[in-house]
Amino acid sequence: MATSLLRLEPGAQYSPHRHTALEQCLVISGDVRLGRNLHIFAGDYEKAFARTGHEFLTSDTGCDLLVISCLEDEIMTR
Repeated sequence: MATSLLRLEPGAQYSPHRHTALEQCLVISGDVRLGRNLHIFAGDYEKAFARTGHEFLTSDTGCDLLVISCLEDEIMTR
């Protein structure tokens, strides 16, 4: 497992990926879009189960995001 603090500038995107284990995310500031259907904001928590994925991760306004993820997650090509 790895714990990371991601800082995304407005409009930045993180690659599509598939989880091999549970992933946990806490939005410290700003907003995060996880795919087309989930838009979360400062103070929100999200978890993604193993064998699920995100088609993209982006931020409209920029964000600080605490992520606990598996080092073996798969980065998907577009």
